[in-house]
Amino acid sequence: MFQYNKFINKFKLKFINQNHTRNSLRFSVHLAEHCNLNCAGCEHFSPLAEAKLKNIDIIKNDFSRLSKITDGIIEELNLHGGEPLLNQQINDFLLISRKYFPESRINIMTNGILLDKQTDIFWQICYESNINIIITCYPIQINSNLIMEKAERFKVKIIYLGDPANKKPEWRKLKIDLNGKQNPILSNNLCYASNFCFQLVDGKLYKCWRIAYIKYFNNAFKKDLKVIKNDGYIDIYKARNAIEILNKLKKPAIFCRYCNIKESEYNLKWQYSKKEISEWT
Repeated sequence: MFQYNKFINKFKLKFINQNHTRNSLRFSVHLAEHCNLNCAGCEHFSPLAEAKLKNIDIIKNDFSRLSKITDGIIEELNLHGGEPLLNQQINDFLLISRKYFPESRINIMTNGILLDKQTDIFWQICYESNINIIITCYPIQINSNLIMEKAERFKVKIIYLGDPANKKPEWRKLKIDLNGKQNPILSNNLCYASNFCFQLVDGKLYKCWRIAYIKYFNNAFKKDLKVIKNDGYIDIYKARNAIEILNKLKKPAIFCRYCNIKESEYNLKWQYSKKEISEWT
């Protein structure tokens, strides 16, 4: 078992240069848009999203394309959400991920609630495919003993994001400026997510999850935060190679004007979402 340092965000800010092209691709993909926990201010807007599971054929095609233009060599793939374990085809997604990225680091990003419900086949695939399970720590009850027993029996690596002993985890709010008055270059340079991990959605790689999923925020609160065509994302079927993708997505997006990073709040109390706009602004 490995526990992330609580200063992980400072690590990212210190060592990731937003102006340099990454050496390799690192991206996440939602297996479910919705979640069974629904945190206030979720950066992926999961409490506002429709209950929708990712189509496995779309993922297969997208992974195949990315594998082709990267020669199957990427830094990391995160199977994300929402809550990825809500997708009952999880085992198939694991096998597809390893098929197309045979040497890469692959993680399941989960809140852990459904982990103890997974079959032995799931755990066996995680072991044989060398897939890590990253549990984000929340002040909720999960069956940690059974989870660790399964992980040890099947020799699957469990990584805790946060401190599992801390029942009052620190939370953050990366504020949205509804008027789009922020300096996009400054917002990009201050953002811990910039040039760190891209988001794959239906044939497109996005600079960040906020751009990828702002549609849920817009729909919920009747707003019109605009994603301009080709701003902050790239069509993987039109990209010629990985370098073109990496060069495109390292740059500030016009959309970054909606991100008021410099006034973001930290050390907040974790809460369930009430689906109020104040959770994000």
